[in-house]
Amino acid sequence: YRFGEGRPLDFAAAARWYKNAADAGNPIAQLNYAEMLETGRGVSRDRMAALMWYSRAARQGNAWAAVQRDRLAVKASQHRLRGSR
Repeated sequence: YRFGEGRPLDFAAAARWYKNAADAGNPIAQLNYAEMLETGRGVSRDRMAALMWYSRAARQGNAWAAVQRDRLAVKASQHRLRGSR
């Protein structure tokens, strides 16, 4: 559904499938669901939830999720600092 391979693109359906697998503990699905949350594709944009899912995947050894978690955490921190001025 996410890439439209063999069927029309359907980001909402992709997000639902990723969420189900993420809830079951699949670190790749957790990473993919976090990406969808961060970008707002198929779901409402929620960067804090994305950060949580990146963290869960990273705790299971997903190195790319750790990179994404750290990048998003820095971005969120910079945003908070700009807002406090």
